[in-house]
Amino acid sequence: SYATGARILGILPMGAKSHNIIGAAFMKALAEAGHEVTVVSPYTLKSPPKNYRDIELTGMLEAMNPEERNLFKYKGSAVGSFFIMMFVLYGKLPDLLSKLVLQHPNVVELLNSNEKFDLVIVESFLTESLFGFAQHFDAPLITYSTFGNSMWTNDLVGTPAPPSHVAHYLLSFSDRMTFWERLVNTAVTIVDRVVFEWYYLPKQKRFYEAGFPNAKISFEDHTNNVSLVFLNQHFSVSSPRPYAPNMIEVGGIQVEKPKALPKDLQKYLDEAEHGVIYFCMGSNLKSKFFPEDKRNAFLKVFSTLKERVLWKFEDESLPNKPSNVKIQAWMPQNDILAHPNVKLFITHGGLLGT
Repeated sequence: SYATGARILGILPMGAKSHNIIGAAFMKALAEAGHEVTVVSPYTLKSPPKNYRDIELTGMLEAMNPEERNLFKYKGSAVGSFFIMMFVLYGKLPDLLSKLVLQHPNVVELLNSNEKFDLVIVESFLTESLFGFAQHFDAPLITYSTFGNSMWTNDLVGTPAPPSHVAHYLLSFSDRMTFWERLVNTAVTIVDRVVFEWYYLPKQKRFYEAGFPNAKISFEDHTNNVSLVFLNQHFSVSSPRPYAPNMIEVGGIQVEKPKALPKDLQKYLDEAEHGVIYFCMGSNLKSKFFPEDKRNAFLKVFSTLKERVLWKFEDESLPNKPSNVKIQAWMPQNDILAHPNVKLFITHGGLLGT
């Protein structure tokens, strides 16, 4: 009830919409359960509960994404892709994220206020410097991961991840690795560990100390003082792996009851005599950047089908588009997938799409 509800602060700083969906689902559920919720994020919630307050990180999306990124350029072998992602994850991105959040006027105002919170929830990805919100408000810390467990979460609660059968999250290996895959997995894990501890974490520590100069506990102690970790993962779509008792899988928490579709989509789906194929590559991997040969390969196959195709495509036009293909820059995915005429879902495999 509202009489026994807690005051909860959520730090959802990532600019990627898919990351925000998970955190917003947590915070909205807590508000609906009667807690008083405050959320710091570059996104605001549409039609929030009355006890849900947004502190918007205005201008952050533009600062983090000054231009659209073509992720199709980052391709290669498993090991090559690993080093590319290492450069992205440990380069300028976490530094920019820490600066934009801790120096944002709305956040500075919050930190200088006399507000009190009973719990702080922070996304555990490039955000160790932001764990300081918990000690600042003298509250327990809960973190969540949008893509399951990894070094970002395992270290927080002492979860082991033996490279003999737990594949590194940036590799495409399964838990049934060959001997050579295990060697690669072990080497990649060691390299990641060295960079993480000797390059990345020291930078996060500097941002922590600058943002919270009067911190009651050290950065090192704070990263080992996490009460609970939620994982956007489910055992049915992952391999066996160790979990500490305070790591909880909550995969699918963002799935809501289907809502009414826009009239044009409802009509398109209802009138699909042979069914519909829904094709979506997520919010970060944009279909409009498909290499021309691959895009044309899809179009060639689609043109031979009797089914209709709904394709999340970010441009207004698609050259050589067959008559049975409909494109839109954005679609209500959850509601489309609930329609009985949808027979197939083509996805990039992101956890929010599965």
